[in-house]
This record gives sequence, structure tokens and C-alpha cells, in this order.
Amino acid sequence: MIMNKENRSWNLLTIPNVLSLMRLLSIPPIIYCILQDDRRLFYLGIGLICFAILSDYFDGKLARKLNQVTEVGKIIDPIADKVAVGSVIMVLIAYRDFPIWAASIIIGRDLLILIVGLFWTTKFKYSIPSNLLGKITVSIIALMILGYILRLPQLWRTLLTVNAVGLTILSSIVYLVRLIRIYHQEKTST
Repeated sequence: MIMNKENRSWNLLTIPNVLSLMRLLSIPPIIYCILQDDRRLFYLGIGLICFAILSDYFDGKLARKLNQVTEVGKIIDPIADKVAVGSVIMVLIAYRDFPIWAASIIIGRDLLILIVGLFWTTKFKYSIPSNLLGKITVSIIALMILGYILRLPQLWRTLLTVNAVGLTILSSIVYLVRLIRIYHQEKTST
């Protein structure tokens, strides 16, 4: 599928983009709150994480419903996801025995997608939108992160981690296949 390059917008101030920016801005308070011994701050941190998860869900829905899908939104949304996931995982490695091997796979994949996405956007002047599998993967990663923050029993954390890593690998393969397919379409259309 070749993207329609004429209908792309770079408008930053849309409701979905503001939600993504708010998700980015919520990262430092989330980290601060979950590291405190104060139970109220801890629950505030959990509430902020729930806000971040919901904002990730609703920014895409609202963008489509309000016809506010923008190229800048396609960039900010995944950056907000990846920065949030990476930041919280780094804290969990230090304070909640999060497995480094899982962090390496999840953060490594996110960095690779960011680099490839920025290159793609620079070269072709549009970004490749996320797909349903990518959104499901982010949701399972969010559940896994909550599992470590809430100190769920080890069995549950292990199950969530294995599922999150498995989906991370699968969604990476699907992303690569989509990228190759779209690249070949771009080459043949020019």
C-alpha cells in the first residue's frame, strides 16, 4: 500500500497529539512516584501509568474518529510509548529485579524501530503507522511493567515477561516485513 503523500498533516496541536505529549510529560512523575515509600505517591504513580495506557489507546482512536491523523502524531505516539517503556524498565531493573535479557530485547527493538522510523521519515517524508499487533504488544508490555511495579507473584511476572518478549519478537518480524513491502512499492512508484 503506497501512502497518500498529499493528505498528510504535520499539525502538532490536535487532541491526539496533546494526549501523546501528556504521556511523555507524565514519565518523570511516574518514575518519582513508584520509587517512593509513601503509599499515596505510589498509588498516584499507578494512576499515572493507567492514564498513560489509556492515553495510548485513545490517542489513536480519537485521531481516526476526529480525522486528526497527522504525520507528527505518527512520530510522537511511538516515541512516547518507547520512552515511557524504556524509562520505567530501566528503573525496574534497578529496583524490582526486572530481567536484563527481557529489557535488552524490548528496549533494543524499540531503539531499532525509532532509528529506522526516523530514517524512513527523513527519506520518504512520511512515517509508517503502527499496526494492531504493535498496539497489542505495547499493551502486554504495559501489563508486564505493572506486574513488576505491583510485585505480583513470580509466576505471573514470568508469564507476562515471556508473552511480552514473544510479542516483541513477533511484532518486530511483522514490522520488518511491512517495511520491506512498502519500500519495494516506493521504489517501483518512483
